[in-house]
Amino acid sequence: MKKYFFLIIFGLLVSSCILKVNDTKRDKFLKGKIEQPESKSLLILQFKTPFYDSKIGKTTAEIFHQELLRKNILKRATLDTQTEWVVKYKDDETSIKNALSIAKKRGFDLILLGWVDKIVYGKLTGTEIILKIRLIEIKSKKTIWYERDIKKTKAHDKSYPIESKLSEPAPSIEYSIRALAKNMVSSMFESKRIKDFFKLWEKKK
Repeated sequence: MKKYFFLIIFGLLVSSCILKVNDTKRDKFLKGKIEQPESKSLLILQFKTPFYDSKIGKTTAEIFHQELLRKNILKRATLDTQTEWVVKYKDDETSIKNALSIAKKRGFDLILLGWVDKIVYGKLTGTEIILKIRLIEIKSKKTIWYERDIKKTKAHDKSYPIESKLSEPAPSIEYSIRALAKNMVSSMFESKRIKDFFKLWEKKK
């Protein structure tokens, strides 16, 4: 009996660990470093969106442009929401090549491409957004930065009694996208030296 009891406990522990691993909300990795960003020009094109909400691509690109200007690191960050770079009925690789060609002809050093993989929102239904960005160097065609992030916001306010069935409206979709954009742009330009310093300092403790 004890043997079965320990097996059940072990199984619960393993399953809880698996759930924690699958609960990851962020996927990011740095492939390279932007050398002398103050001398680089960047083009931002309208984000690719699901077929059910094509307008959100322009809004998302505008927000990322604003956050990049706020950082004030690059020589120039240009927004273009009129040029269509996505090649219909083709894979992402074909569309990326098309975007690189557009940016090269216009003399840019870098290009920021984005995808709104999923967007669900409503006044009382909560919000779920999945964004993906890719920063590419035009000359080498090298992906310098890639990140995929998810933001979920519940509309229900737990402080209300369940019987009242009251809830507060979820934040606006622009607010949620900006929260993601701030984090993603900050991550893109954060100093690796600072991160390494804190790792070293933690080891010494």
